[in-house]
Amino acid sequence: MSTNSTTINSIPTKSEHKNVMDYHYFQECKSLWDIIEQHSQLVNENNPSTKYGYRYLGTENDTRKKGQINFYYYQRPKNKFLEFLKKEEKRLKEKYSLSPNTLLQLDYQIEANNYAREKIIDYIKNNWVYNEQKGLVNIIAQTRIAASYGLLQMLYSTAVLDNDYPETLSDIPEMLNDHFIGLNYCVRNLKLLFFRHNKFSLEETKCWEPKPKSKFKFGIGYESALMGMFYQWKLARKIKDSQFIKKK
Repeated sequence: MSTNSTTINSIPTKSEHKNVMDYHYFQECKSLWDIIEQHSQLVNENNPSTKYGYRYLGTENDTRKKGQINFYYYQRPKNKFLEFLKKEEKRLKEKYSLSPNTLLQLDYQIEANNYAREKIIDYIKNNWVYNEQKGLVNIIAQTRIAASYGLLQMLYSTAVLDNDYPETLSDIPEMLNDHFIGLNYCVRNLKLLFFRHNKFSLEETKCWEPKPKSKFKFGIGYESALMGMFYQWKLARKIKDSQFIKKK
């Protein structure tokens, strides 16, 4: 599978995810920074999309906040912005020989706000570290072929590369959101992972019979076989034995 697949370069009619109806799937390659810039007011105060950041415009109720960014519940950029803001406020107070507890006059406060915003833009764009990669401008965002779909969140790439999901204009990635289609490929993939881990197929009629490996050891048990399959499905998150037993 490649990014120049007809599934990617063409723009067929496709189903939309109910939780992203206001933000359509991207048809071209974008960095994480591209998306943040496109859907925030960090760079453009007139941007109608404020999903990742709203800029205070200095209205009657927020005069001293003019130029600051409201990151909503995104705690990491919020904390970093406040760090830059406090450093600049401290610098200006020292520059103008003001006591630490003195409020900056309005024009100095707005100067500090704008400085902090420029610093957070540079930090997010060029210095934010994510999965050992530095700068969100250098990190490609999730695309339609890198996304997961359906109840079990199967990757489109897994469906294509490991389970023969067709790459045609009619078999678009979003079709995996259809329960009948998606679960069919998920079950197929789970069987594949089961075989890879346990070295026998679920279709074998005697696969669960104990097979002595030595005088004191028997073959793999039911729970261990399934846990091994689930580990392959979600390698990043190991399931504790107690949690697994409760989920049976």
